[in-house]
Amino acid sequence: MISASLLGSGWQGLLATHTECDFGARLGNVSAWAATFFLTAPFLGSVTGSWVVWDNVSSGTQTVRDTNFTVASGNVTGWLVAPFNWTIFAVNNQTDRGSGPSQPCPSSMEALVSSPAVDGGTTWTPIASNVTSSVGLPQEFNATRLCLIDSYPFNNPTCASTTTFELDYTSPAGVVDTCGQSKPTVLPQEAQATKSLVPFEHDGIASQVPVNPTYFYDLPAPDGMYPGPPTIGTAGATGWFNYTFPEDGGIWDYSYGQSLLGANAGPAFSYAPCPA
Repeated sequence: MISASLLGSGWQGLLATHTECDFGARLGNVSAWAATFFLTAPFLGSVTGSWVVWDNVSSGTQTVRDTNFTVASGNVTGWLVAPFNWTIFAVNNQTDRGSGPSQPCPSSMEALVSSPAVDGGTTWTPIASNVTSSVGLPQEFNATRLCLIDSYPFNNPTCASTTTFELDYTSPAGVVDTCGQSKPTVLPQEAQATKSLVPFEHDGIASQVPVNPTYFYDLPAPDGMYPGPPTIGTAGATGWFNYTFPEDGGIWDYSYGQSLLGANAGPAFSYAPCPA
């Protein structure tokens, strides 16, 4: 018998395994309102920036959408909000050979955004205002108000559900202190992911299904223009933000989202005035 120590690192690599999450059967579809990203402006400050969203469809073409934005003091806003069509898949853990990080499934189901989305939508919708802390922020949209946006639901009388999201933050990542300063402070940031869930009922059991932010479900056109089975494409999004804090304005702790599933967000802030 040859010991593992004599096999060397090459053999050990061949013997290594890791866990991956694989897609299984398609369980169904649901229309649910969701934001592509969320943005929180620091109290007394503001945030400006830009956002780029792209996807690669089965034909190999790429679609790119970009948005520029400004959010004022203490406001929390959802951007690129629409009643997306979500496809729900069963997922399961698989053990694959080879070294690499294990990435087990977050649950027994995952939701992928389907193309195209159902009618309706808006560039932005307010979530909260005059926010001085991330504690207790809303966890879903106002469905009644959203269903009245644009022509929706006139083209589809069944109003879409709303996704659930988590904007409360933990583990402070940094501090901005402008007390005693004579000029504003600017904090550049990139997008961070935050948890997003889609309501879905399967076998009589209602669940909140986590959204996979990396893939989307490329459905064939209704008129059969693109025959063949649906395929899973790739999608992505990147945001760049500049947060401005007023001179001699206070102290802001900031932190990021709790999860790496679903929509994206910039940091959230907890405000305290300068010491007397």
